[in-house]
Amino acid sequence: MVSIFKANSTREVRDGFMREMEKFRAIFPTAKDSRILLKPNCNSNMNALTGNTTDLRLMASLLEWLRDNGYTKITIGEGTSSGFHRTGIKVFSRLKIDEIAKRYGARLVDFNHESHAEIEFEDGIKAAVARVCLESDFFINLPKIKTHFETQMSVCLKNLIGCLCGVYEKQKTHRSLYKNILNLNKYIKPNLHIVDGLIAMEGTGPSKGTPIKMGFVMIGTNPYVLDLCSAKVAKRNYQEIPYLKIAEERGLIDPEDHAYIKGLTILESLSQDLKRPQVNALAAFINNPKWQYLLVKIRLSPPFNLFFSSNVGGWLLNRLGLRQDVFIMQDSHCTALRLDNTKCDHCNICVDYCPMSLNLPEKVGSQENGCIKCDYCYLVCPKDAILFEGDIGFLQQQLNEYGAIVKKMNQGGNSESKAV
Repeated sequence: MVSIFKANSTREVRDGFMREMEKFRAIFPTAKDSRILLKPNCNSNMNALTGNTTDLRLMASLLEWLRDNGYTKITIGEGTSSGFHRTGIKVFSRLKIDEIAKRYGARLVDFNHESHAEIEFEDGIKAAVARVCLESDFFINLPKIKTHFETQMSVCLKNLIGCLCGVYEKQKTHRSLYKNILNLNKYIKPNLHIVDGLIAMEGTGPSKGTPIKMGFVMIGTNPYVLDLCSAKVAKRNYQEIPYLKIAEERGLIDPEDHAYIKGLTILESLSQDLKRPQVNALAAFINNPKWQYLLVKIRLSPPFNLFFSSNVGGWLLNRLGLRQDVFIMQDSHCTALRLDNTKCDHCNICVDYCPMSLNLPEKVGSQENGCIKCDYCYLVCPKDAILFEGDIGFLQQQLNEYGAIVKKMNQGGNSESKAV
């Protein structure tokens, strides 16, 4: 079963989520002390409104539902991408995942530092995954819809790469990337997938694309069906997505799946032709599956790693199109968010984006009322009426690249929630 509902505002996300989760209540453990694991997509420090990471509005809705249903042992876990892990940048903190975990009493774990168990990749290679991903009583996968320069798309199946423990384990996927994505899903089997289609990323994702407002959430138990649905919504032939083509060849996708998806008429109303990834000739050569693993291994060898971990080396990789992420060591420290009443016209866009459902704009920055300084309201305000006080730090780069796009994208009003 797949449940899909349209939503753009926090209220629509929560109302739709609370309603549609009732359809899946029967698959949840009866014991309220069961170990529940949430795995969002937090591979980088890019705010969810850029289309890169899982939206806090969706995470807050899920945590609220779990709390209201009496579950007490909740863990949020992710293995942030190699570069952030190597440089020691605290992605959970920059995305305010730590704050939202604190508010709902959830434990936070970085899979890169967790005890591990081995699974088998292609050609008998062993790869280490965080043991908690195999041993939790109930695993909820929370991927973001993104186009991806290596795999064409990233949704449920690919999101499990974050379960691998550290850079050298993630490196092993590149020996046979598409098949190893499927191998991960052979051993790690989330019980439920909640796909963030609120703001997706198109173009050269996962970190250099453009955010696009899609306005829906998709819930289901079969990651292959959900990824096929996501491909259809993106107006992409699923056979263009290598791991889905191989999955069908392996019998993991069958005619019944296609027939079921054909019956989901809401997919047509959600569909937008997402731009394809575009990479230069050098990046295409480096990422060719035939030799990518070898070149990645050379890149991570001590002398090369030392150079490319430096500011000069990182700048060079980025300029050549070989690295998408930008590693800025300076954290953002917001001392206050303040409302400029002379600019505010009470459009309520800030209300639509507050994960904590605060009474905005009056309660902007009010920590006693639950503000976690996620900066969503600051980023979307079309009148620049919400002021950031403190050190903007790494967030300035995202403002330079995405600030105007985010403001423009989020001025279109909301759609009514609709479920199937």
